[in-house]
Amino acid sequence: MRELIIFITGVSGVGKSSVVPKLRELMPSFAIHDFDEVGVPEDVDVAWRLKTTDHWLKQAKENMSQGKSTIICGVSKPEEVLDSSEFSHTLNLRFGLIKISDSLIRERLTERGNEIELIQDNINWANILEKEVKATKNHSIINGEQELSAIANDIIQ
Repeated sequence: MRELIIFITGVSGVGKSSVVPKLRELMPSFAIHDFDEVGVPEDVDVAWRLKTTDHWLKQAKENMSQGKSTIICGVSKPEEVLDSSEFSHTLNLRFGLIKISDSLIRERLTERGNEIELIQDNINWANILEKEVKATKNHSIINGEQELSAIANDIIQ
């Protein structure tokens, strides 16, 4: 099998970071990373996300050269991945979106103490991410309202 690079995206609260340990358990031969493990500044902006996307694509390409597939879970826009200086059309790249209902986004982000405006921004952002993911060739929409093991299994299918 040709090595894969899988970007799993979704808004805050859908379970991207929570599914990483389960993916590591199920896919020990893969390099599996949380997008934010490189550190997240307080003033996160597009420039940081672009730089971090470049970092992960570069890391994934290094993994591929060693015969290893990579899964990166975090807020990444397919458009930005495809525009990255590290992107190549020769990569075996896939995108997945962990999707939950607007009401569950509201509930989870309210529990985290987020303000109404930020919660609505995340709901709007979820719709944008879904459109971008669906516009890619190799994509999957993952039901984030199931158990972590089921989410992980959907990702690796």
